[in-house]
Amino acid sequence: MNFAAALAPVAVFGLLLAILLIALLHRREFAGATRLAAPPAPIRFQRVLMWRAVAGTILVIVLFFAGQPPAKVAIIIGGLLLLTRRVRSERVYAQIDWSLLLMLAGFFIIVAGAERSLLIAAAGRLQLDRLPVLSALTAILSNVISNVPAVIVLRSFVDSLHDPE
Repeated sequence: MNFAAALAPVAVFGLLLAILLIALLHRREFAGATRLAAPPAPIRFQRVLMWRAVAGTILVIVLFFAGQPPAKVAIIIGGLLLLTRRVRSERVYAQIDWSLLLMLAGFFIIVAGAERSLLIAAAGRLQLDRLPVLSALTAILSNVISNVPAVIVLRSFVDSLHDPE
């Protein structure tokens, strides 16, 4: 909570600065009186499946707060949501973004390899309790192995610091 309170003014300032710069740099686009309007797309949904998804989401939240392992809860509830007789399995599986799943699996492989590499072991010997060192290492890792794997790799180092906040 202290972290959010400390950075809230910075976030608000950044948001207002972005709005101001967009308004100044793209003034012509906002000056015109004509508005672009897209025709409303027809909304098709299956009410039963929607309520199953809502119930699944509520169940996931309850189980998370009950202390159940998040990975176990996610795979079980996700698997149960995929089981349906209202929609053919082929249509369900066609909606899955397989390239995104493959990318996430690759991230976990990269993280496991990075944690076992000598480079990460050497990074652990740096003075990560100093903010400039931690910031520089985070920037380097984020650009080399991407943001999510970098955070997962650095999590073990941050947990061991005397003040992880």
